Amino acid sequence: MKSPRINVLLPWTHNCGIMIYWLRIDKELKKYQKTNIIKNTSTASMNPFYFISLANKAKKCDLLHIQHNYNVFGSFLGKFNSTFAWLFYFLLKFPKGPKVITTLHDIVEPKHLSLLKKIYLKFMNFPVNRFSDKIIVHEANSENTLIRQGFDKNKIVRIPHGITDVEHLLSKTEARKRFNIPNKKTIMLYGWVKKIKQYEKVIDSLEYLDDVQVMILGNPLDEEYYEFLLNYVKEKNVEDKVIFRQNVNTDAIFQWLRCADIVVLPYSRITASGALSDSISAHLPIITSKIPEFAQYEKEWHVVKTADVDSPKKLADTIKNVLKNPHQLDKHLIKFIKHNNRDVIARRTKKLYEEVLNE
Repeated sequence: MKSPRINVLLPWTHNCGIMIYWLRIDKELKKYQKTNIIKNTSTASMNPFYFISLANKAKKCDLLHIQHNYNVFGSFLGKFNSTFAWLFYFLLKFPKGPKVITTLHDIVEPKHLSLLKKIYLKFMNFPVNRFSDKIIVHEANSENTLIRQGFDKNKIVRIPHGITDVEHLLSKTEARKRFNIPNKKTIMLYGWVKKIKQYEKVIDSLEYLDDVQVMILGNPLDEEYYEFLLNYVKEKNVEDKVIFRQNVNTDAIFQWLRCADIVVLPYSRITASGALSDSISAHLPIITSKIPEFAQYEKEWHVVKTADVDSPKKLADTIKNVLKNPHQLDKHLIKFIKHNNRDVIARRTKKLYEEVLNE
C-alpha cells in the first residue's frame, strides 16, 4: 500500500519559536511517520503571488499540516495580520486539495477587544475554521475559547505542546561556572522578551528578596519593551542584581536553564508557553501568574505554583517559599514529563493523521 504524502507548512524565520517547537516534534515523529517540511520563509510578505506559489507547493500531498500563527500569512504595516490567509486556504482546497490540519499556536480571547478588532479576528479565523478538517490546540482553555468564538467543536483536538525528556542535566553550580554566572540564588525569566510577559513585576519583588539575582534570558521581540526593562533596572537601582543574556545557542538552552533555582513566568496573556515546557524539561520549580492557561497546570498536574504577581510582596513571599522547598514539585514534574514527552506527542500526532486520512 502506498504511504500517504504528508506536508507540514512551517514558518521558517530566525529563532522562530514555532519552527523550533515543530523540529523537536518532527525529530520524534520521523520514527513513525515521514513528513515533508514546506518552508514559509516570508511570513510578513505583502506579495500575494508569494502565497499563491506557497499554496500550490504545499497542496501537493494527501494531508497538509499547517503550523499557524496570525502573523504567518502576510502582515500589512505590522498591524493587519493574516492578510492572505483567505487566499492561501481557498487555493489549498479548490479546485481539489488535500486534507488539512491546522495547529493554532496563538489564540486570542476577544472579550477585551474593540468591536473593530473583534470583527477582524473573525475575518482571520474564518478560513481556518472553514477549510481545516481538524484544528489542534495545546490547552483546554484554548479549546473553550475557540468554541465560544464559533469554531466547530467537532474539529478541535487537544494535543499538548510536548516536553523534551532531557537525559543529562547539569547541576546549578556546573551550569553557572560554564556560562560565567555568579554562583548565587537565581530567578530565571526565560523566552522572547515582550510586554505581555511583565518582567518588571519580578524586578519589583527584589525589594523584598535578599541574596538573589534575576537572569533575563532571551531576545527582544519588542525592542521598546526591552529598552524599558534596561531603564527600569537602572531606576530601581538593581543593576547588580539583574543579568541580561541574548543570542544564546538554542542547542544549549537546557544547560542555560540549569543556571536557575527557579523560573518565574508573570505573564498577562499566553496561549501555549514554550518557556514553561522547557522549564519543566529542565526539572525546575516554576512560579506563574494566575491566568487560566497557567492555573490549569497547577490544578491538573501540580507542576507550577501560581502567585499574585501584581503584589511585589506576595510574589516575593511565594518565591521565598519555593526556594526553601525547591523539590516540592519534583515528583509531579517527572510524572508530567512521562505523560507529555515529545515521543508521546509524536505518536498522538501520527494517530490523528491516520484518522483524518481515513475520514
